[in-house]
Amino acid sequence: MRDKTNDDGEWKWSRRRTLEAAGTVGIASLAGCAGTSSNDSQNSNGNGQPTDPELTLSEWLVPKDAQYNSFNSKNWPGDASRMLYDAFVRYNAKKNEFEPNLLTDWSIDGKTVTLKTRKQQWHDGDSVTADDLVAQLRLEKFMGMTKFLESAEVTGDQSAKLTLTSEINPDVFLETFRNKRLTVKKSLFEKHLQEFESASSDSEKSTAQSNLSSRTIEEPIGNGPFELKTATSQQFTLTKFEKHPQAGNINFPRVVYKYFPSNQKRWQALMNNELDGQAQMFVPKNVREKFPKSVVRAKIPTNSGFGVTFQHDHKHFGQRNVRQAVAHVIDREQVAQNSGGDTKVPVDLPSAVPANTDEWLGNSAGKFNKYQTSTQKAASLLKDAGFERQSGTWVDSNGNTLKAPFKVPSGYTDWVTASETIVSQLQSFGIDAKLVSRSTSTFWGKDFAKGNFVLAAGGWSARLHSHPYFHLKFQLDSSAADNVYNYPDTVSVPSLNGSGGGSQEVDVAKEVESLLTAKPGKKTKQRVQKLAWVVNQTLPVLPIQEKLAQSFVTKDDWNVPSQNSKSMSVYWPTSWLPRTGELTAKTK
Repeated sequence: MRDKTNDDGEWKWSRRRTLEAAGTVGIASLAGCAGTSSNDSQNSNGNGQPTDPELTLSEWLVPKDAQYNSFNSKNWPGDASRMLYDAFVRYNAKKNEFEPNLLTDWSIDGKTVTLKTRKQQWHDGDSVTADDLVAQLRLEKFMGMTKFLESAEVTGDQSAKLTLTSEINPDVFLETFRNKRLTVKKSLFEKHLQEFESASSDSEKSTAQSNLSSRTIEEPIGNGPFELKTATSQQFTLTKFEKHPQAGNINFPRVVYKYFPSNQKRWQALMNNELDGQAQMFVPKNVREKFPKSVVRAKIPTNSGFGVTFQHDHKHFGQRNVRQAVAHVIDREQVAQNSGGDTKVPVDLPSAVPANTDEWLGNSAGKFNKYQTSTQKAASLLKDAGFERQSGTWVDSNGNTLKAPFKVPSGYTDWVTASETIVSQLQSFGIDAKLVSRSTSTFWGKDFAKGNFVLAAGGWSARLHSHPYFHLKFQLDSSAADNVYNYPDTVSVPSLNGSGGGSQEVDVAKEVESLLTAKPGKKTKQRVQKLAWVVNQTLPVLPIQEKLAQSFVTKDDWNVPSQNSKSMSVYWPTSWLPRTGELTAKTK
């Protein structure tokens, strides 16, 4: 979305203008805080007692082992934290919209960002203020977690001003808040701020970072709609925090997170009515069919999924023709069907633009290679690269067999099935492919991280994000691109808009950086198209399928939206819908 100036003129971004116009990314419908609902389920918030007073969910972590310093990833309670702490903003994947939550308003003017926070309390009774927000953002900057931030300062009890290192596309900046929760109460982290501010050398800064990342906090002080009551070896018990702004939408007193450390145990718990829901979980069709009819499943776009990662330093797969040939061999629809049925969607147009492809690529999409399955095209590409088929197997000009060992983490069952399908398809075409299943820790720690593979299963986009910048950077200019699959810094591709078959040299890092700072509008779309074209032609990673996350809630004792409701497409329904009054307890 862009103010009514030309691309080179002065521009400003505000929440008000977001409400007024349909934008490039579709960030709209921001009116009102996420605390009211017109859903019929809210009619149950009457005088009756809840049929089930506890919303029972699951947790990976042994609850009594939890610690509550979000800068220390060890033993952070991922599931329970969603109810203990409030998110900055709310994002709906189907609507492709951001909505206010803890942040009630924001605006960007050049390098200046102004933020306003909702009035609410920490669970110890202290007010949540801009001091806490600024403390968290500053600590994230010191820890190297917040990009683009030059400084942050408090301008009022509920307002703050950020100064960015440069002017940044506001759509991109807002997406950096997508997964943030306010987990820092300034008084608990004051000593760390002081240590960072007094650090005068890299060594002292490193010590400050180590001190913060290793600290454990045993008792949480949250700000969400539920506060911690007890944590045992088997479950967290959270009780409703009556002073929360959205407490009036919640008609049940407790949330319980039970310790279930595997998908299989969670499947069984849903079958046995031990759980009232699950935020996200892969469940194959044969298991889902055993669930009670009371279980409602939502399928939520993740803007991510399984892909084939090529080692670009490899003598064979470093050749563009070979990668394109592989793309023409693989039947993406069959792979998606085999590995997930209706939870996997085959990628229609490999381009690293998973959300709103038509909106971003427009008419240029017709020029992109869809890589439809065609062994004839694949064979032609390999022959052009000097390969020939001997006794049913492809070999290069020196007689070396085209081998494709395909590594996959064994713990990712849907990835294993997808990889098995691909290996079978490559073998049928005459490529000497072989599935190499590795333990999940070995795959990520020793194989993928060190680039020790020829072909490998992997993601092809920046999970959950909607703006193409994040996905294009992921494929073209990330640490993985540089250090794992060794994608070149500069590539030559046919001209997207030119005639006569000319080509152009593209400095991928420079082009990705230009997308970061581009103002919303026509020029941003053109930059997205240019980079998407680079991905489509060079295939840093071949997108195979897009994942639809599965989220579950039960309707035996609970009022819930229908499975196709847009309300169910938030990350995640089990923690968001109670806040809005769209998941309530039935009463008696």
